Amino acid sequence: MLGLLVSELVGMVEARHGAVMADVLMFATDVPARDPVQPLDGYPAEQLEVLIDALALRTGESPRELVRVFASRLVRRIQHVHPTLYQRHADLLEPLLLPAQDLPLPPARPASDLARREIEILFGDRCEVQRLVDGLQQDIARHAQQARRGSRASGAAFGRGRRGLSPD
Repeated sequence: MLGLLVSELVGMVEARHGAVMADVLMFATDVPARDPVQPLDGYPAEQLEVLIDALALRTGESPRELVRVFASRLVRRIQHVHPTLYQRHADLLEPLLLPAQDLPLPPARPASDLARREIEILFGDRCEVQRLVDGLQQDIARHAQQARRGSRASGAAFGRGRRGLSPD
């Protein structure tokens, strides 16, 4: 699964920021090696988290928004490549979709038999789709919590600074 996820992440970066940014992200980011005992089919994968965080730092975009766009692109790719599988799991996948106008997608590449087989192998089982959806939703929630903690911390620091400046 990690190959499909990384290729969709690279496609998202290229669509939003160009091929140079995608190359910089992939070749200049210190991505941790995968533990050979760890299954490849888990999301969130630590490697993807590192890439999303690095992209957020380089672009100034919210990691939460990047994960939301990534998740929506991935679902749209599944929808395009394997519509039958998408329909089987639409109740799980549709909540991850963003409106099409909010999602910069390149023209849909033709769906090959190999791509259809890969999607079927990875997501043919409902448990695998549920695990992917749960992982993406947890990652979105994690980034939302980090953003809230960050805004409270900066607000508290701002408040302390204001008190220091007020004439008491």
